[in-house]
This record gives sequence, C-alpha cells and structure tokens, in this order.
Amino acid sequence: MGRVTAASFAWGAAEASVFFVIPDVLVCYVALVTPHRAPRAYLAAVCGALLGGSAVFALSRPLRDELGRLFVRLPGIRPADIATAGRAVERHGPAALVQLPLKGQPIKLYVYHSALLGATLREVLPFVALNRLARLGASAVACAVAGHLLRRHIERRPMATALAYAALWSAGYAVYWRRRSG
Repeated sequence: MGRVTAASFAWGAAEASVFFVIPDVLVCYVALVTPHRAPRAYLAAVCGALLGGSAVFALSRPLRDELGRLFVRLPGIRPADIATAGRAVERHGPAALVQLPLKGQPIKLYVYHSALLGATLREVLPFVALNRLARLGASAVACAVAGHLLRRHIERRPMATALAYAALWSAGYAVYWRRRSG
C-alpha cells in the first residue's frame, strides 16, 4: 500500500470518527494532480470511513454520554446537530446517512444515533459506504476533470497549484466553521 493510499485510508477513518476535516481534501488533491491515482485514494478513504464508522458504532452505547460531549467540542458540530441527527435516524433509520453527502452533517452523528436506536452494524455500514461513495466520488471526479483541463498549468506550477488548493480549502473551512459556530 502506497503512502497516499494509507493516508487516505487513515483520514477516512479519522474523519468518520473524531476528525473534523473531510478526506476529500487529500483525495481531491490526488485527483487534481495525479488523476490515475485517484481511484485508489478514493476507495481507501471509503474503506477508512467504514472502519471509523465501525469504531463509533462500537463505542456509542457504552460511551453514549462521553461521545455526545466529545462531538459538540469538535469544530462545526453544534448540540442541535446531534438532535437533528437523532430525529433523522428515528424517522429513516440508518438510511438517513444517504441523505447527507452535501448537507455538511458529519456521518459520525448518524452512526452514533443508529447504534443508540438499536440498528445493527450490518444495517449501518452499507449506508456509510453509500454516503462516502457518493460524496467523495462526486468531488473526486470534479477534481480529476479540473486536473485534466488544467494539466499544463499544474505541471508548470506545482507549488502554486498546491498553495492555491490549500488556500481554497482553508477559506472554505473558515467560512464553514464560522457559520456553524454561531
């Protein structure tokens, strides 16, 4: 397993559990600068999300209160988000995860509530996979297309490309976290 694949897997697992920056940051950069490596990074991040989601699921019942307190301390998660996730899972079961890809809601909250409401891991994991396949897939394809269209610029100015890419994600997260915090 290459470093990018391992990093994508680890990032997918971390974000599905406690990290607060989506693995799209890495997967999309790979798709932008080396599109032929994107499928492996993409699938590794999805597999990592399955591991991270499984960890959250396993800890949700025994550490219910501790996880709830941890989640609201993470950037971009409000106490109301936990309640919203709970209502969605009560209404739709683990299938509520499929409705999330572009809503800015962390899957960890939906996995948490699925476990608390009695779903099985076997019921939850396919929806975690579908969520990640849809969201990550759409962003990776968009970046791969941009990478093909901008190939000459990227090859001539790799550092400028990396800096612009980092600046765009940083600005996006600054706006997202600001909006989500108040």
